[in-house]
Amino acid sequence: MSVQAIANVVPFTPGGAGAQQALLVATLHGPSRAAVLSFSVGTQIAMAAWSVVLGFAAHGARLPHHRLARPDQTGRRRREAQEREA
Repeated sequence: MSVQAIANVVPFTPGGAGAQQALLVATLHGPSRAAVLSFSVGTQIAMAAWSVVLGFAAHGARLPHHRLARPDQTGRRRREAQEREA
């Protein structure tokens, strides 16, 4: 978490990609560099994919309630009602 915060303070790349990996390699001395990089990149890809899935799910849940499809129907009903009155 602190690495993400530090990487986001100086946003050289979108989402701090690269900066997070460099900070993790520099700060973690126990595991190998390859293990740190693969875990960090995998975590970042998983978080991005999850964000995309949640975004599409939220959009899909909201789409049936959206009013873009209804103005034509409302206008047609209004015209039909005016024609019946005339």
